[in-house]
Amino acid sequence: MTKLLLTGATGFLGHHVLDHFLNETDYEIVCLVRNIVDFNPRMQWIIDNNPNAYNNRVRLTTEPTDRDFDYIIHCAANASVGDT
Repeated sequence: MTKLLLTGATGFLGHHVLDHFLNETDYEIVCLVRNIVDFNPRMQWIIDNNPNAYNNRVRLTTEPTDRDFDYIIHCAANASVGDT
């Protein structure tokens, strides 16, 4: 099975990417989040309303235990960048 590492899955862009890959692929998706508290209502809605999410396809982690991914999509960003 193809394995995807998705960073920033709890953010605005990341949760749309997660939804797309759940609906359009059979990938195993590892979501790298800052902490499990970041798990927000948008992402919860996607997982609750997508039966594919519960077939061991989505895993949340604060640190990946393996490094064997076929693809990495980096959606994590800090929107509050200060002036220099």
